[in-house]
Amino acid sequence: YNIHTADIKALTGAALRTLFFSHRSLPAGLEGEAPPRPLQRWVHMQGCHLMLLLALTVKYRLSPLGVEDILEQGPTKVDQYGSYLFIAMDELRVVGGADGFASKGGVPVKIQSRHVTVICGGANRWDTVISVVQPNRAFEEDWPRLADPESGTSGDAQESDAWSETLKQRLKVMRSRLRERDGCYLTHQIIDFCVDNLVLVTRAYSARLVFLDKELHGTEQRRLSFVMASRSRAPDLPCLKEERHSPPPARWLSEVSVIRLQLTVVARRLRTSCYNLFH
Repeated sequence: YNIHTADIKALTGAALRTLFFSHRSLPAGLEGEAPPRPLQRWVHMQGCHLMLLLALTVKYRLSPLGVEDILEQGPTKVDQYGSYLFIAMDELRVVGGADGFASKGGVPVKIQSRHVTVICGGANRWDTVISVVQPNRAFEEDWPRLADPESGTSGDAQESDAWSETLKQRLKVMRSRLRERDGCYLTHQIIDFCVDNLVLVTRAYSARLVFLDKELHGTEQRRLSFVMASRSRAPDLPCLKEERHSPPPARWLSEVSVIRLQLTVVARRLRTSCYNLFH
């Protein structure tokens, strides 16, 4: 893509052969004219396909150390190998988005995590971006869950990759800022989407905790109203202290405890990421 055109397609069959055994051609209709802005290339992989990754390593002469971080899902960091910048990070996202009933805290928060690697660079210019998104194996092992196996687990892989579809739509727009800039700008956009998803995660947990707090106090008020109504009908019954100070429901306590553990995991991962980036 460049300011004049954007060609978005799935790399299968002939398209793969063209990618690996040809050079970038000028946009249609511009042959013979003044050289346009250089073509930028963005290769996006959903899942880690070993053979395709090795082929990209050979074509673009990627560093084996950076490729190893993709395969082993290395920690959050930014490294430069040769003319390429390697960026590895964890992406957290609320399953189902942050709209509708979920945004009001009406359902338990479900989080999915993906390991995102972005490679940006090229010979003397930022004209190539390779992004790899794959399920985060460490997250699946480390993430606390409710007793319900469907609660708090990661969701559909297609949903976690929504930012790539958004970027594709922006590339289709004539004279969009994304098409006017080089691959470095695209890399910053990918990072921004991952950071914005963290904001949605915090909002989802805040909304859920507010909902649970209102639910607890609402249940307590309804119980006290029922007790007072019962007293008015039978004033001779003894008043038990437990009637006014009964413990919260077990389900409420269980979910709040799991939310505390989940936020602890999120905070620990953020601290580790900041430490790896600045040390």
